[in-house]
Amino acid sequence: MHLSNSTDAFQPLELQQRLALYTLKQLQQYRRYFTSITILTKNPAVLAEPQYLRALKSLGTLPADHRRKDLFNSKAIPALRVEVSLAFANEGSAEFYDPGAPTVAQRAAAIKALRQNNILVVLRIDPLLPRNPLPGGKFLSDFQLPDAQSLPALEKLIRFAAENGVLHTVYSVAKIVAPRYKPISEAMNQLKCVYEYISQPEKLLFRGGSWRLPETIAQKHIVKPFLEICDSYNMKAYFCKQNLLSTP
Repeated sequence: MHLSNSTDAFQPLELQQRLALYTLKQLQQYRRYFTSITILTKNPAVLAEPQYLRALKSLGTLPADHRRKDLFNSKAIPALRVEVSLAFANEGSAEFYDPGAPTVAQRAAAIKALRQNNILVVLRIDPLLPRNPLPGGKFLSDFQLPDAQSLPALEKLIRFAAENGVLHTVYSVAKIVAPRYKPISEAMNQLKCVYEYISQPEKLLFRGGSWRLPETIAQKHIVKPFLEICDSYNMKAYFCKQNLLSTP
């Protein structure tokens, strides 16, 4: 079961209504009907609160009458994991590309708290963005954009993940979504210009309501350097769809 794969269940309203906590308690009651449980959030600090931790610890153990308990135990398959979105290592970048979300420091502290309580964590460095220098000699500043994911910044995230026993990382290259009822934001329009620049002479792909880099360009200039950093820390990295499909 995947909780909050599309909409984060741990937004500020949760602190008033506790609907996600209610859901976790219901899952505890009917745990035998589910195999693994995955929770995705940008706000892991809520899950580090005592009442949520108790629920997570309970959900992380399959009951004696669970039909897949022996299989999970024999293959060391985690019964529960918390996936935390944290794509930026510094606050300025996070504020620019991820406004309104909890700070980098808040998310990092919560990840540490979850790991100290033996809750398995997956770090989602998602989305991955272009970085300086761009192919052809230009820089992101030429498009009025900050360099949000330099290689040292990505290494800082991967080192943090390794030091805190993160299970693995998840990544995907940023898609530029075409808004349905309003103009595209200035920042996203500038990022689209970056994509068009680094894709030359190829054209951007438009699929599923969003512009995407051609696969060869994305792999060469964005994904490959990231995976090399992951390899240097022996940190497994899964593409987002691969991560979803491989979760039992």
